[in-house]
Amino acid sequence: MVTSPYNNQTYWRRNLEALEQREPELARQLKCLPASQRFVESRAVDGSPLLGIVLESGQMAALCHTEKPRLEAEQWIRNLGEGFHRNAHVLLLGFGAGYYPMALFELSDNDTSIWIVEPDIDLFAAALHVMDFTKLISASRVRFAVRLPEEQVARLLFSGSNCHRMRGQGIQMALSNVAKGLYAGYIQQLSSAINLSIQTEALKFKTTEIQGKTILSNVLTNLRFMLQGAPFNRLHSAAVGVPAFIIAPGPSLQDALPQITAYRDRALWITIDTAHPILLNNGVSSDLVVSLDFTELNARHFETIENDKTILLAFPGIDPSISERYRGRTFFYDHCGAVNFAPGATQILRSLDGFGSVGGLVSYGSTAHIAMHAARMMGCSPIILIGNDLAFPDEKWYSDGAMQNKLDQPERESELLLSVTSNNDGIVQTSGLYKHYLDTFTELIKGCAAPVYNTSLKGARIEGAPYVDINDILTQYCKYTVDAAFLASSLKPDLGYKHLSLCNDLKILSEACQRANRGFNRLMEQLNEINPAATSFRNDMIKLMKSFFKMLKDEEKAFNLCTTLCSRSTLLILGQGGPSSLFGGDSAQVNQEAYQRCSDFFNDMQRAMKMNGKLFNETALQLKQI
Repeated sequence: MVTSPYNNQTYWRRNLEALEQREPELARQLKCLPASQRFVESRAVDGSPLLGIVLESGQMAALCHTEKPRLEAEQWIRNLGEGFHRNAHVLLLGFGAGYYPMALFELSDNDTSIWIVEPDIDLFAAALHVMDFTKLISASRVRFAVRLPEEQVARLLFSGSNCHRMRGQGIQMALSNVAKGLYAGYIQQLSSAINLSIQTEALKFKTTEIQGKTILSNVLTNLRFMLQGAPFNRLHSAAVGVPAFIIAPGPSLQDALPQITAYRDRALWITIDTAHPILLNNGVSSDLVVSLDFTELNARHFETIENDKTILLAFPGIDPSISERYRGRTFFYDHCGAVNFAPGATQILRSLDGFGSVGGLVSYGSTAHIAMHAARMMGCSPIILIGNDLAFPDEKWYSDGAMQNKLDQPERESELLLSVTSNNDGIVQTSGLYKHYLDTFTELIKGCAAPVYNTSLKGARIEGAPYVDINDILTQYCKYTVDAAFLASSLKPDLGYKHLSLCNDLKILSEACQRANRGFNRLMEQLNEINPAATSFRNDMIKLMKSFFKMLKDEEKAFNLCTTLCSRSTLLILGQGGPSSLFGGDSAQVNQEAYQRCSDFFNDMQRAMKMNGKLFNETALQLKQI
């Protein structure tokens, strides 16, 4: 007999109550849904509830096995293999009638993290009327993504407390035949979105590890220039109501430059370093030039600049040659905690108590984000994006005069480009990295009280920054002369009075790293006595980790400074990929895997402690001689 699934309110109330504790926003959406006529309930051959969907053709299709749905779902999960239910990270697409999610949950171990993605919220609501899913919903290792766009699901996988699982293990995608039939297009788009997110995260992760040593070295070298500069937080609310131009070297800058030059003194000009030489070569300077990138290549943007009086806004991890060029006229900023994988200088700056806070800005990897956030923190209004195309209109990558146009960049030929909507409602090509900047620009704009406008007609559309013709912007908002003298006056006094406390901080950090290094010698001795083939392996590893965590607590600053220098081994021990957990498993082979992960982690950490201890001590001695 076919009935409506909505007749049973008992299961619905139980499931909704459980969902309110875990996913309150999703529960709120479900409460507002009207009953859908697309779903029916009947009984399978074995008497189990059977949920069906009425297709557009008018035919009805079952969302589970019609004879023994529970047994069939359990067999399907077993056939997926241990990679899906033993210490696994799994995305199950399609809630269906609920049998597959329940089977995956019940047959997987407690170390398996499960994402359940259901594009159709009406289907999800109907299923919650059919059976009791409270154990599944209440489990902390189960997460739900319902009625979310593919790109949002992909970003969600890298969020929250389980983000290290995604970075360490990736994710296994389980697709039932029902899901393949209902969501073929969604599956394809989701797979592409996940792959793009993995590439973006891998780039950030690789940046954190490989570049960590260079960034740390740059920061330590730049400390002497920081003593001659000022913290960015002195500029907080210093330009309330002042219009600000955020100038980047996108193709649209070429046409905009003559127009904005006529209004040079009618707005605060904040230019990212890659656009700065273009302006100077056209006879116009900025009020602030913003620098973030640590590379020597980025320093080349400043090589041909002479007699530049612009004030620099810099992340201390930049190439020291830039800091030296702007000696005594630089505001320094740190990264806010909003970015999971910010460059590795943040911890060293936070560990130098003598400096105090220099002021935090969000980058999401982009210098333009820093410039925009700086304008926001200064109170500027409106904030006007110029040359921030974040796309390649007319197949141009940069404005005329950009240094990048002179470089051999073979990746342009091989990079997979993406299509996004432009401000003139067309389609424009962009890169995966620029797409990431687009999305994160939107996140940054959401927190901005001032209006943000985009002036790039053919550039990518940035949500939250509507396109406005540049002439309308100039005539409406740039009516009065802006006095930027507050920038120079805020540079005084410099941070030189903190010289002695900085040297003392570095000495303390060096001693902490030396103590931690000696502690790792003891831990390695303890590890060497553990036998992966012994029945006591698990207990021995637990004792070892207790010793490690005590040392971590005692020397927290030293560990924070070293983690970014050994990201791979840290990620492996956190991700715990494969059949072994942190403390091993059911065989000597599995135990050996856990043992080796621990050994690699300890060795990497010890190398980092030795290197940092030496660097901090040498820097303290050099600063004392100033």
